[in-house]
Amino acid sequence: MENLFTFSLTVFTGFFAIMNPIAGIPVFVTLTEGADNQAKVRINKKATITAFLIVFVFVVLGKFIFELFGITIPAFKITGGILIFYIGLEMLQSTKSSVKHLSKVEIDEEIAISPLAIPLLAGPGTICNSYEFCY
Repeated sequence: MENLFTFSLTVFTGFFAIMNPIAGIPVFVTLTEGADNQAKVRINKKATITAFLIVFVFVVLGKFIFELFGITIPAFKITGGILIFYIGLEMLQSTKSSVKHLSKVEIDEEIAISPLAIPLLAGPGTICNSYEFCY
């Protein structure tokens, strides 16, 4: 029982460090700026559930998925790094318009899927971590 607790604590700590939800807070706040509290809660729940499902699928079926597509872990890490770099670059280049201010802002709740759940929470590091812990 002690080994199971130690293993679970190690896995949780690794996932928490790699997912880094604390660093995702400024991104969440920026992306949901102008949304009401109910919309923020819906986006938060959707992002969390999506990230959990992605990690769960890769914990259970990760080896099969990687073998099915012939993907190696180093290739996945490189491609994931390029993806995160591209998304980060797009986020850096976005600017707010100072000309037009809307009284009611419409928030696209699909930001819960991308970029919040994928790749910020369940990104390449988290997927590789889940794969390496289980196989």
